[in-house]
Amino acid sequence: MTRAILATAAATALLGFVADARAAMDTLLSISPARPQAGTRATIFLRPYWTLTTGDVPADVRYPFRLQALGPGGRDRTFRPTKTQDPYVWSAPFVFPVAGRWEIRVANYYSGVCLRRGCEYRGRRLVVRVTANDA
Repeated sequence: MTRAILATAAATALLGFVADARAAMDTLLSISPARPQAGTRATIFLRPYWTLTTGDVPADVRYPFRLQALGPGGRDRTFRPTKTQDPYVWSAPFVFPVAGRWEIRVANYYSGVCLRRGCEYRGRRLVVRVTANDA
């Protein structure tokens, strides 16, 4: 009886470990200031995390993240964030050249190797409304 209980406990623990071993990395995107103006510097933040069965956990990873900004009129810029002093936060300065609707993406999440608008994108998006700089 004791062996059966131990075997069941060990199997349960192993299944829990295997489920978490299949964790996927995901990211959160944010920007400061929240409403940037054209021609002025904004900072885009990327926060990677592991999605586990027990909850999300911040990820301290070394990864060649690439960000892509898709703007009005087909504008397309790709750039790299760098790790900040906080091991769970990456950042990238970015100047939006024109006002309008911009979409920030993690360029690593495309299906295949293309970065153009026609490819299937599977990652997070951050939509930013850039206002005109009245200065």
